[in-house]
Amino acid sequence: MKKYFGLLGVFFFLVFTAIAILNYVNYNFTGQYLSELGIGSTSAFWFNTGLILAGFSFAAYFFLNFDSIQKITGIFAGLSLSGVGIFPMNIAFEHFVTAAGFFILAGITALLYSLEKLKIDKKLSLIGFGFVLIDLVFLIFRESPILQKIAVACFGVWVILVSLQKVWFQK
Repeated sequence: MKKYFGLLGVFFFLVFTAIAILNYVNYNFTGQYLSELGIGSTSAFWFNTGLILAGFSFAAYFFLNFDSIQKITGIFAGLSLSGVGIFPMNIAFEHFVTAAGFFILAGITALLYSLEKLKIDKKLSLIGFGFVLIDLVFLIFRESPILQKIAVACFGVWVILVSLQKVWFQK
């Protein structure tokens, strides 16, 4: 069961975000950040709840399935994602700290894991490096809602692939 927490986190994020988008009147997918879903009247409950559940699922996943520094950075990345749901965009400072914490720590976790697995699984490592690159570009040029969504999607894909690798190939 412990190997499925990563998949559960992605599931929570996707389902709750989809419900939030459907409940946010005139949400502009290309022009608004995901965090704006957390301050809409009806969408806020769904989006913020999804972030909290996804974040705790990711924290549990990294705690139960990783070793060394990746475990620590992964746990804090998950907790930071939960923090984004606890501190919506209208609580500016706390929201910025937790959102930046998520992107920085998720990138560090993927980088460390990809470096460790480079000789064992080059394809998965390259996907991890791809996420790290996109994540870094987003952190530098934060003015793009599309780039934010691409970075989030890449993290989700990376978590799915790492989770499936652990489910299928590790005892």
